[in-house]
Amino acid sequence: MLKLVCNLITSQQYNQVAKIDYSSFIFSHIPKCGGTSFRKLIYESAVASGVESKTIYIPGYNGLKVDRNLIQLSAFQLRSFSKLDLRVTAMHVPYKIHLEYSSLGSNPLYFTLFREPFERFLSHYYFFYYRQGADSCKGIHLSELESKKRTSLIKNLSNIYASYIMGDVKSGLYSDLDLYEETCARLSKQNYCYGLLSDMSSSLDRLAHVLPDWLELKTDFPHINAHNFSATYNDHITDAMSQEFQHHNALDIKIYSYIVNSFSTT
Repeated sequence: MLKLVCNLITSQQYNQVAKIDYSSFIFSHIPKCGGTSFRKLIYESAVASGVESKTIYIPGYNGLKVDRNLIQLSAFQLRSFSKLDLRVTAMHVPYKIHLEYSSLGSNPLYFTLFREPFERFLSHYYFFYYRQGADSCKGIHLSELESKKRTSLIKNLSNIYASYIMGDVKSGLYSDLDLYEETCARLSKQNYCYGLLSDMSSSLDRLAHVLPDWLELKTDFPHINAHNFSATYNDHITDAMSQEFQHHNALDIKIYSYIVNSFSTT
């Protein structure tokens, strides 16, 4: 196990960090963590900052179809993507993806938004499964799923934060708590800034203090896809479901606790 102490970076310390001239900006969009809203914000910020349109890659904006996330590209599309010279990117990509694609810049600043893990999971299920019908679950509450299917779904959607931090967008790949220190070490890297969906004011302030001078952040955070399903699912979530989620997502829960603690001031 990696022997280190994960140092918490406070908001006050972020304010004291000297700006670095990063070659590019990459928003690592974890599903159901306010990423669609942030994509709009960073696109408008890039345009207002005078970033050339040909160097902006954000699916759903700048002429790109919404299904042009890196994981959705064909081999031909990937070859075209590899020839780009990008300054601002926002899509479903993990940390350190620039090491695989030079088009993302040699020295990028990463930003990720995080959300309370169980709330993220519920939002994910009720948006993609209950509402949109993924895996034949349209209109079916979690409590109405056959127990084996519900357990399988919870496992498949588990520890997504660990996956993105460790270098993959697929959830359910990591569960070993021994990875906690390594994930914290990555979060503590100078080029990795992160925020909390529950505290966007502080999150955007932290980001603004480390952005390179060529990218000025807009402050008005839009709310896109912000469907409140709590009234729908509140009466359908049992203590047993919550406990099962906690069992399979212990690593993400611990990571999120670290992130929340890092937002405290000294």
